[in-house]
Amino acid sequence: MNRRTATFWFPAFCSLTAAMGSLMIIRQMGLRPSILWVRRMPVLLYVPWLALLPLAGTVGAFLSRRGEAGFSTRLTASLFPAMILSGLVCLGLAWMAIAGQLDRPQWLYIVVGVLNWAVLPSVALLLGAVPLLRSPKRT
Repeated sequence: MNRRTATFWFPAFCSLTAAMGSLMIIRQMGLRPSILWVRRMPVLLYVPWLALLPLAGTVGAFLSRRGEAGFSTRLTASLFPAMILSGLVCLGLAWMAIAGQLDRPQWLYIVVGVLNWAVLPSVALLLGAVPLLRSPKRT
């Protein structure tokens, strides 16, 4: 395995698999999201999933650290699931704009969607990665 694969790609995809696998398991167990109403818009919060995301961030940071990656690589590998979710949110917004559903953008809905599916998962993943972001002590 080359260095880039060992320090970034493998840890990043393990982190992504852990994050999305935990969401799938939560859905299969029948746990429902909490519904938070913002004006007249329901926002689905998967609180159990957000509680498990620090473990996914830890997986990415640990595997990247084990491959002797630098700080930025460890951080990126642990936040990889949030980057993918952010990209999917942007794709959804672009699709809505192309389909003509964003002729008059509802900025509140867009901001709440980005917060819910990009910012909150990023914070949760970062909480798990923080203890592993500093460089290991050399023995």
